[in-house]
Amino acid sequence: MINSVFDTKTSKKMDKIAIKQAKLDAQKNELVKEAMKNTDAETIEKVMQVIKEFGHPNEKKEITEIEKKYSSGEDLGFNDILNLENLYKSNYMKFKGKEK
Repeated sequence: MINSVFDTKTSKKMDKIAIKQAKLDAQKNELVKEAMKNTDAETIEKVMQVIKEFGHPNEKKEITEIEKKYSSGEDLGFNDILNLENLYKSNYMKFKGKEK
């Protein structure tokens, strides 16, 4: 009798994937820490403000969710950081216009 619900081959594959996933999660967490350390609060707030002002309704919804997390002191996750970056990129011209 094996000590798994699955056959040995499937169990080993699942363990291998779980180890890869754990390493990937650690890399994501490290990247989020680095991004938050290298980005000041003022920049993040400016991005949120411009998107709330000029963004597409779906973008406004996304940024509102991120803003709630950020303003409550909750740590932003990898997907939050990635969404913030993508929202910035999609509204870059509006930021460029504000800088002039």
